[in-house]
Amino acid sequence: MSMLTIEEILKSTGGRLIYGSPDIPVSGISIDSRTIREGEIFVAIKGDIFDGHNFIEDAIKKGRAGAIVQEGHQVTNSLHAGANSTDRPNRDGLIISVSNTLLALQEMARYYRDKFRIPLVGVTGSNGKTTTKEMLWYILSHRFHVLKNEGNLNNHIGVPLTLFRLDPSHHAAIVEMGVSNRGELTRLCEIAGPTAAVITNIAPTHLEKLGRIENVAEAKGEILKFIRDEGVCVLNRDDKFFDVFRGKVHGRVVSFGMSPLSDVYTESADMALDGKSVDDMRFRLICPAGEVDINMRVIGLHNLYNALCAAAAAYALGANLENIKYGLEKFTPVRMRSFMEKVGEIYIINDTYNANPASMVAAIDTLKTLKKGKRKFVVVGDMLELGENEVMAHRDLGIYIAGAGVEGLIAIGEFADNVAEGAIDAGMPENRVRTFKDYLQTLEQIKEWLNAGDILLVKGSRGMKMERIVEGLKESLQ
Repeated sequence: MSMLTIEEILKSTGGRLIYGSPDIPVSGISIDSRTIREGEIFVAIKGDIFDGHNFIEDAIKKGRAGAIVQEGHQVTNSLHAGANSTDRPNRDGLIISVSNTLLALQEMARYYRDKFRIPLVGVTGSNGKTTTKEMLWYILSHRFHVLKNEGNLNNHIGVPLTLFRLDPSHHAAIVEMGVSNRGELTRLCEIAGPTAAVITNIAPTHLEKLGRIENVAEAKGEILKFIRDEGVCVLNRDDKFFDVFRGKVHGRVVSFGMSPLSDVYTESADMALDGKSVDDMRFRLICPAGEVDINMRVIGLHNLYNALCAAAAAYALGANLENIKYGLEKFTPVRMRSFMEKVGEIYIINDTYNANPASMVAAIDTLKTLKKGKRKFVVVGDMLELGENEVMAHRDLGIYIAGAGVEGLIAIGEFADNVAEGAIDAGMPENRVRTFKDYLQTLEQIKEWLNAGDILLVKGSRGMKMERIVEGLKESLQ
């Protein structure tokens, strides 16, 4: 069955068929000539590093359906020859010209999404998007076939590629939406057409572009205007922008948080305290459908919030308590996101996927809740995209780490000295604070410090690639 007909591609993109037959079936869309499959059409996207137009000939020669190119790109005879090569099982390749290939990718995805009259949950917020999405998927997929973004395909390219994976067997979709500037979420919502919105929280993220936390809230809140009266919006009752967001919602609101004023909240949360397991969390979930005890394989207050958010979204969509409990207890932590793992005789909290001031505080708070009597160490990398607040934010991080009672701190990156200065000024002994530029020196210091049973938190922004430290420890300690 054809995913989109050539006629539909031309209609949705405003494109022009400049070579080939309009009757060729298209089984899928690809932007990667290395992984393109038989029957897929190649969209030549121009990125910051690579220009897909340089790989058109390679994609077509592999025997695929054809290519969508930017208007003005010279379509040579060799491309025609590749599209009609005698060694192709199907010699009827095509070439379509459009004014903008990225826009064409998005408009095809919007057209394709509109073929499916299914619920689509848009998940956004400053922290916890991926984990909340995964938790919600575990709950809903117990009974239904649910599409979700793979990895962090949550941007202007990833969301369209996710939507192209929809098929008639899907009952619903959960689409994580990440943005770093105002207007971007509006565009993602135009493409994905969410019927329900989830906002996990608002924190000082992407300040380099957004400037103030109020602008962050405005950018994340763009999703609310797309939810119709019959839809539902899931909001964090404990977030400072809850009332602002609630005022923008036309339809139903389901809230979550620690307060009994929330629709979905908790009592008796036990997050790996002394005498309990180092990698689990038990809590009592309370919502209008009733109460249930849940035991999850995650750690940290932030993950408790993620679980409450996912439970609230599932409840809002009609899931019962049994399904919510089953899904949350089956959930497996996402790699590099507060992922607790034992390496040799030490415990590592691998939280290396990304970092901002709020998620750093959450990670330190998680470390504080873990078993008493265990020594705790922290390795942090730079927090990126903080704009003019970057020096003070890193100094404040050092102060906060010092107040957490950790045994040792290593800071890496351009702002490592600011972190160290904050920690020492706040009372941490100088001989327990280190700054390094070199990952090998960092590994040697960690191995010198750590003993069996100790706990190490490793965290930093994506660009810092802090997972290299975890990988290095695995190689040397296991």
